[in-house]
Amino acid sequence: MLAAFGGPFAAVIPHRLAGDLCTFASPLLLQALLRLIEEGGMAFSKVDAVTLVAGIFVAKSTEMFLVQNYFHHCFRVGWRVRAGVTGLIMKKTLKLSGEGRAKYGMGEVTSLVSIDALRLCVACGYLHYLWASPVQVRQQPATPTSPHPAPRAEAARRAAPRRLPSACSCC
Repeated sequence: MLAAFGGPFAAVIPHRLAGDLCTFASPLLLQALLRLIEEGGMAFSKVDAVTLVAGIFVAKSTEMFLVQNYFHHCFRVGWRVRAGVTGLIMKKTLKLSGEGRAKYGMGEVTSLVSIDALRLCVACGYLHYLWASPVQVRQQPATPTSPHPAPRAEAARRAAPRRLPSACSCC
């Protein structure tokens, strides 16, 4: 199966990498924009701010396009894998002897075709996460923490009424 579907499955690796890089760029651009606004007060360059906002927009748009394209191609490969596995199961079912057919009922064969082959189809979209997840975790920038909590958020938290758990499911 790797020989039949490995090429198209591996062809989406650049889409995945580029999408991850765009995911990494957006928080950095946002952090730069916030730093520009905080440090510059009202004297910051509006051209720089607009450039950073445009960069965030381009990075997120590109990320959305690349991730959508990645999943499209992975699921196309997944449906081809499902069709191949379904064909193999049916071919094997036709070769079973009478004794073998008695051992494997029609429900078990239907389960193999419908559920298990579909799981392979869906798994194709997520198999690249085996190598992409460590790359994503490694790329995440450290988020700066504010030395003082936001006063509005703290006041809202204190003012929120506490609700007791109710015994009924309606409220």
